[in-house]
Amino acid sequence: MNENSNPFAGLEDESEWSGDTSVPKLEEVTLFVEDCPKCRGSGSWRPGYPCFKCKGKGKLEFKTSAEDRRRGRKSAGKAKAKKADENMAAFLEFLESAPDVRDWIIPACAEGNSWAQSMYQGGLKYGGLTDNMVTAIRKAIARDDESAEGWLAWCENHEGVREWLEAETSAGNEFAGSLLSKGKRYGSLSDGQLACVESSLAEQSTTTLAGSGLDLGALRKGYYAVPDGDTRLKLCVRRPGKNSRWLGWTFVDDGGQYGRRKTYGKQAPDALYKGAVQEQLAAILKDPNEAMVAYGKLTGTCGMCGRVLEDEDSVAAGIGPICAGKM
Repeated sequence: MNENSNPFAGLEDESEWSGDTSVPKLEEVTLFVEDCPKCRGSGSWRPGYPCFKCKGKGKLEFKTSAEDRRRGRKSAGKAKAKKADENMAAFLEFLESAPDVRDWIIPACAEGNSWAQSMYQGGLKYGGLTDNMVTAIRKAIARDDESAEGWLAWCENHEGVREWLEAETSAGNEFAGSLLSKGKRYGSLSDGQLACVESSLAEQSTTTLAGSGLDLGALRKGYYAVPDGDTRLKLCVRRPGKNSRWLGWTFVDDGGQYGRRKTYGKQAPDALYKGAVQEQLAAILKDPNEAMVAYGKLTGTCGMCGRVLEDEDSVAAGIGPICAGKM
């Protein structure tokens, strides 16, 4: 093979190639050695067991000092907080631009809808919702609107059901509240649910149609028992708050919990009480404060605030000192 046939001939340029094949030295890095924070420099997380973080050495090596790392974490934290604020502002701006989505997702979150809550938290975190999320919400809105229309139409064929559910819900009846929510969501109640409501309506119709001549306006909301009575009957007087459509109404029940509450009667604004247990209410009206004390002695629970009476003096008095001062 001659020189002219060499394909690499002429590629070497001795003027530029020095022939030096040595490897350049790497710049030395200063390492910061610190005690392991897990084992505090001992190398063991307990006797006989090496520390997993430092692998039993008791020391850790870092390319930066502890102070530089602290400043870096602080700076990163500030940047993260700033980004979170920006995403939150962007999400709130997005909700303002989509009022239908806003008016659905916020009440749904308040009602405990876990799907809505997860989307709302995601929106705050990332600054908005995806197109698929918005589409899904608007489908839910359409379904809710359809169910609401169906609920109103269904209620027209079942007189008194919606009014009873709304009144009982405002009075704090959680069972009625759950039925009302389900009715609005699905457009109707099941046969079993309807039977429960109709049973309550039938019971009220026999006890609440006639006026009693009693005015419960002197009774504050709370729990009562008949003073010096031979009955263990307990009554709860409820007054809906200022944001309720039932503001000004008074409801009387047995103070029972979810699904077990029995309603005795009610009093509309500028009207008299209609319902059962009229004799007991008349006795309570003679001395409402003493009736609250009677409830406390009967149950061991304060009739004004509903807290358990634990102090011996409070148990004996039937009411706590703070509530006693409010009478």
